[in-house]
Order: sequence, then C-alpha cells, then structure tokens
Amino acid sequence: MRKLIILALLITSTMASAGRMKDIYIDTMDSIVSVLGTSEDYIRVKSQKFVSVQDADIAVATIIQDIYSGEYFECITKFDKRESGFQLRNTACR
Repeated sequence: MRKLIILALLITSTMASAGRMKDIYIDTMDSIVSVLGTSEDYIRVKSQKFVSVQDADIAVATIIQDIYSGEYFECITKFDKRESGFQLRNTACR
C-alpha cells in the first residue's frame, strides 16, 4: 500500500511538472514571436534549453532561424517564480 501511495505521488508531481513545462514553452514562444514581430509559421527553433542567469528564477535560451532570410536569433526568456507557477518577465533577442 505504501508503494502505491508513493507511486501516485510521483505520477501526480510528474504530470504537474509537465504542465508547467508546457506553459513555459508556450510563454517562451509567444514572447519570442512578439519580440521579433513575426509569426511562428516563419521561424524554426534550432535549439532550446534551460540556462542559469543571475537575475531570474528560470531562463530559457532559444536559437531561432528565420525560415526565409536564414538569419539566426539568440533569445533569452526570463521567468520569475510565483505561488501559482512561473511568470514571464521578459525576452531579449540578438
């Protein structure tokens, strides 16, 4: 019985974590599209990973390629931890 309870807790926490990851991905992509002034239809994600930055609780580094021009953009999206999850602070691309 104890193993069953532990398994249930692990599954629940994993599902909650997956939901937060999805929200972070969606917020990151929406913010990048807004900063670049484009549409998701015109860009391709080349890489995306969590990184440490000094002034954010979580940050996502994304390399984007413009499909038509071939130009690459490096973007950092920062999030602050809140009780209900993570809140997008800002995105900077260069």
